[in-house]
Amino acid sequence: IIIKNRQRRNKMTKIDEDLIQFTEVLPFVNLACHQYLLNTEEPILFQTGTANYSAIIIPQIKKILGEKKLKKI
Repeated sequence: IIIKNRQRRNKMTKIDEDLIQFTEVLPFVNLACHQYLLNTEEPILFQTGTANYSAIIIPQIKKILGEKKLKKI
């Protein structure tokens, strides 16, 4: 099956002072994938999204972290 309409919806939500949720909604399979960035002294990314979505959120994560580097993914 070829899916021609692969439109995705993306959202970034600040849940708490140091916790940010990135959401990717895949409407063609009715699925939401979430990634969580814990922006502490040693930032951690909990990644559960698609590989393609990484290209979308990496620039956002770099902007949030500034000079800090991710400790773990």
